[in-house]
Amino acid sequence: MIDRINSNDIALLRKFLNSEETLPEDEFEEVLKHLKIGVYKKGEYLLKQGEIETKTAVILEGVLHQFHLVQGDELTINIALSGTAFNSHTSFILGAPSEQIQRAVKDLRFAYLEKNDIERIMKSNPAFSYIIFKKYAIVRMEKDIRAYILQHKSANTRFELFTTRHPQADRYFKEISQKFIAKYLGMSPEAYSRAKSHYFKHN
Repeated sequence: MIDRINSNDIALLRKFLNSEETLPEDEFEEVLKHLKIGVYKKGEYLLKQGEIETKTAVILEGVLHQFHLVQGDELTINIALSGTAFNSHTSFILGAPSEQIQRAVKDLRFAYLEKNDIERIMKSNPAFSYIIFKKYAIVRMEKDIRAYILQHKSANTRFELFTTRHPQADRYFKEISQKFIAKYLGMSPEAYSRAKSHYFKHN
């Protein structure tokens, strides 16, 4: 389902893009010309295993679960919140079938650019190219932080590191269920609940 972009969407996108570097108005208008809006209901799939990722998107409303399916188990890659970007990066870069699955956790609206439009804009808009580079660097940083957290076997340590080091921790606590935070930290809901209780008892 495709929806139309509105003034609130434009304000959020302007804030998202300008958080790293101010995008000149003419470059912002060029981006808007190519933007599309996607709308999905809770539980619907945006990308299934084996499909090819062709877009990079920014969530306007809702929450997205990105995961792999391994022997029937959902192994979380990321949980994307409003105002953050997402795609299946390897599939997008290589044009190869995706191992990643994307499913709406809550009703979802997002703005996206197709790969060929991104490449066309980047060739003629240096500020936009720099912003895209910075945004991918931030995504990479958050993945590195999560990878470091998951190296620790102790649920208590994982929860503490997530709470104190992850830049999105406060938003996760406010905006998504404990079940999904547990998935993100590689824990059972029971282990997550015990680790959370332990942390707040001692801090």
